[in-house]
Amino acid sequence: MEKLFKITSSISMKNLVGFNHQKKLFRYQTVRSILQEFYDVRIVYYQKRKDYMMSKLERELDILSNKARFILEVVEEKIIIRNIKKVKII
Repeated sequence: MEKLFKITSSISMKNLVGFNHQKKLFRYQTVRSILQEFYDVRIVYYQKRKDYMMSKLERELDILSNKARFILEVVEEKIIIRNIKKVKII
């Protein structure tokens, strides 16, 4: 049935040529070597993305914690900003 409906096909594994991380044509010996080079290149970028996302979240955390601290100090009346002119507050 598979041959009749041409559901499956075979792929030749003799010509494993592709671009490497230096953007040059390279002949790979096995599929595993292609995956290994892809992994080696991608893991660096995954780490960079993770570091960027962490720094972005840390900045957001700093801003939110400062806002919360300001609100608490206003509520506890450590900082008085009601009925005071803007020039004096600045």
